[in-house]
Amino acid sequence: MTLTFSVYFILVVYLTWSLVNEKCYISVCRERKLKVEVSLWRWAVVMALGIVSTLFLINTLGDGIVDGYRNLLLLRAGRIERTIVTSNLFSLVQSFGICASIGILIAMKKKSAPLFVSSIVLCFYFAIMSGARRTLGIELLIVYFSRILVDNRFHIARWLMPLTFLLAPVIMFGERIASAFTFRGGSSISSILEAPTKEDIVILFGDIGVSVVESWATILYLHIPWRFGIDHLLSVVRRFPEGFLGLSFDFPERVVRISTAAFVGPERQDIPPGLLGQMWLDAGVFGPILWGVAFGLQLSMLQYMFNRMKMEADGVGMVMSILFVVALPLNTGSFDFSTYIDIFALMIFILFMARVRKLEKV
Repeated sequence: MTLTFSVYFILVVYLTWSLVNEKCYISVCRERKLKVEVSLWRWAVVMALGIVSTLFLINTLGDGIVDGYRNLLLLRAGRIERTIVTSNLFSLVQSFGICASIGILIAMKKKSAPLFVSSIVLCFYFAIMSGARRTLGIELLIVYFSRILVDNRFHIARWLMPLTFLLAPVIMFGERIASAFTFRGGSSISSILEAPTKEDIVILFGDIGVSVVESWATILYLHIPWRFGIDHLLSVVRRFPEGFLGLSFDFPERVVRISTAAFVGPERQDIPPGLLGQMWLDAGVFGPILWGVAFGLQLSMLQYMFNRMKMEADGVGMVMSILFVVALPLNTGSFDFSTYIDIFALMIFILFMARVRKLEKV
């Protein structure tokens, strides 16, 4: 069923994207009319804000950097209580990391080695401060996909293979390292350095295909009436009072909590239903059609924006960052994560950093 859903979804996305571009935008997109680039000093302001906010968060969580970072990992794991300040500051770290990756593209464009090194250091800094394995992967993939679009080459030997070898151990051993650092009586350093086991390899491929795994679980174990998209509406409605202000209202239970309780128990962290699973929950066999149309329209709007741009690496990086936001539900099947404060902040940062000029028609 998941294979059939995938084929239908991809087909509807492509048909919607193709139809909208051909009928509505083809006359507008024949020539690039805008030069979109990133202001270096504005980028530096965002990076400074990110460093200050993360250091303030560490200082708030503990006495000293080591104790504060340990508590940050516990905060992410849900082991210590979140406040409005710590929750929102922690959510912003990934957004700062994505902005740091755009600095790499600026450095490549300007051919500035100091800026290149500084941007890479900032990417690793924010990835570590996020406490999440995915952050570094998101940062580097935005750079990689931007270079593909600018250079019209896949750079398999230069970019893809090194990134694969870099990210694979991060995915496999990231949890071990965090556990060894967080829990004084937990994993030892020698256990972290052990050779990969079958479990580590399963974790690697399970994390890569996590949405499919979650979708299988949803179809097999989650038997509830069709949701008709109510979960996506609730994600937006509840975000301001609960996510931003920390206020509690009697909203219906989130679908990610329903799926988590069905899969592993109500006490565990959120496990969403997955993309294909959420399609099934929304409208059964009609889910791929509705989701395909929605994503096709979003991608056509990004295509319109992209076609009006002059091909500059940093500008393309901003478009790729927006594409990351659009693609978030592809991983989870839920719009919960698309309405977090870090996503709103990322959009504000992009608008602040962007510098747009109209080009003369040729």
